[in-house]
Amino acid sequence: MSTLRQAAPRGHIGLQHAVSVEEVYPADPATAPQARHFVTSALRDWGLPSLRPDAALVVTELIANAVAQGESAPPAEVLVRVSWTERYVVIQVGDHNPAGPPRPPRRVSETAEHGRGLMISRSLSAHLAWFCQGDWKVVWAALRTPPAQDGETGRGQFWRAA
Repeated sequence: MSTLRQAAPRGHIGLQHAVSVEEVYPADPATAPQARHFVTSALRDWGLPSLRPDAALVVTELIANAVAQGESAPPAEVLVRVSWTERYVVIQVGDHNPAGPPRPPRRVSETAEHGRGLMISRSLSAHLAWFCQGDWKVVWAALRTPPAQDGETGRGQFWRAA
């Protein structure tokens, strides 16, 4: 049983009007740098550079879990989707393993190599949950967008930069 609540993000945080991009990668640990680059490039293109460090860390942690769970569930691939609304950037990472996300341990030894990913993602995110969509199990994290500068909304910044 997971400590993450199961919640589809569309109605929960208003993704029906989001700008989104997605990629599917092999379920392989070498995917993490590609996924980081994909997400941080989208944020750069959308004019949200201040979110890049946190987003890179969150997608890396979520990819590590998806790869570990997705390697044993054919097809061995992971989905990475990043969406942007005025209030949030939502990072979604999916695999084909129908089991819920791993339960984070209550305590992690200082020398442990695993067990901190979801805790790190939760601490950097406003929301962290999961849902099933078709044959994908998707874990998602919502990062708050920074306040707009010079009186522009986030959307105004994006459309001027595009």
